[in-house]
Amino acid sequence: DTAPRTVTNFMNYVQRGAFNNTFIHRAVRGFVVQGGGYTFRNDKFEAIKEDPPVVNEFRTSNTRGTIAMAKLGSGPNTATSQWFFNLSSTNASNLDFQNGGFTVFGRIINPAGLAAIDQMAATPIYSISAEFDSIPLIRYTPGSNATEANFVLIRSITTVELPPPPSISW
Repeated sequence: DTAPRTVTNFMNYVQRGAFNNTFIHRAVRGFVVQGGGYTFRNDKFEAIKEDPPVVNEFRTSNTRGTIAMAKLGSGPNTATSQWFFNLSSTNASNLDFQNGGFTVFGRIINPAGLAAIDQMAATPIYSISAEFDSIPLIRYTPGSNATEANFVLIRSITTVELPPPPSISW
């Protein structure tokens, strides 16, 4: 409810399968796990096709377990496809005030989801190029070429409608 344009933007990518077979391309322990930007096809990195930037709708704090839109440092209205999970509630002291605030548009509500992002963040992180200088990789030998088997892959994203909370009558 607090970021309707951002949710619509994200759902447009989900509904057309743009995030399918993307990978987590940035992880900073105690800070964020980021994806939504790249696929790896035919041994090449490819940026996903981006929609026009969405207007920043910062209203909710960047606390642990929230998902927010990544954007360029050049302005608050530059978010397109990339998103990140906040790993720490201390992110709020920075991300809520930087560049107009980073728009939170969802929250992990299942403890297994939090465990999953913590596991992603615990994956060894490497610098394999100037663009991918904090990428989590699995079973990777430094100096070798990364393959799809090394990436933390997002095979697909599924959204679930939550039932409304039970009404209480007195």
